[in-house]
Amino acid sequence: TSWITSLAFLPDGEHVISASNDGTVRRWHAASGHGEVLHHADRVHSVCPSSNGKLLASGSKDGTVSFSDPITGTEVGHCRTSTAAVRALTFSPEGMFVALGSEDRSIQIWDVKTQTEVTRLKGHTNYVVSVAFSLDGKRLLSSSGDNTIRQWDWQSSSELRKLIGHTHVVPRAVYSIDEKRIISASGDGTVRIWSSEPTEEGYVAEIDQE
Repeated sequence: TSWITSLAFLPDGEHVISASNDGTVRRWHAASGHGEVLHHADRVHSVCPSSNGKLLASGSKDGTVSFSDPITGTEVGHCRTSTAAVRALTFSPEGMFVALGSEDRSIQIWDVKTQTEVTRLKGHTNYVVSVAFSLDGKRLLSSSGDNTIRQWDWQSSSELRKLIGHTHVVPRAVYSIDEKRIISASGDGTVRIWSSEPTEEGYVAEIDQE
């Protein structure tokens, strides 16, 4: 009944999970359009299934992350990261960890099994709106309202690189399939392509919507 803030397919390809500002997470059957409410209490900014499709994580304005069964909707755990909204989240490739992008400008890595914080990455000067693991799970990308993308070695809590060039918020940054490039999309109307090598500076291509 309000804005849809996040969408994700389950690995089965038959169901879509949506998050909304109306405080709900819903599961939809892609072919029939039939939807079911799963849960939540405050505005839900982000939702992500694990790679095996057995667990669903959703992040809310109230600073909580809920872990639930994506089929039954049963909550199997939750954690409170802070009082700041969770704007983005993603599972590591093997599903052991979840990375959270927060309105308090930090990125937090949580152990899914123990539901405890492993590390907290700081560097952004505005809210974090997207997070993405590399395929081997060793590196992490984040993008922010500070107009930058950052690349991290999260296991050592170190920032590898800050990508500067966009002039507006960067809602999304991801690795290419071969992980040789980073692709970012910004409110400045451009998509930029960067080398993923931390030693290289600047973007290698820009696509302007105009």
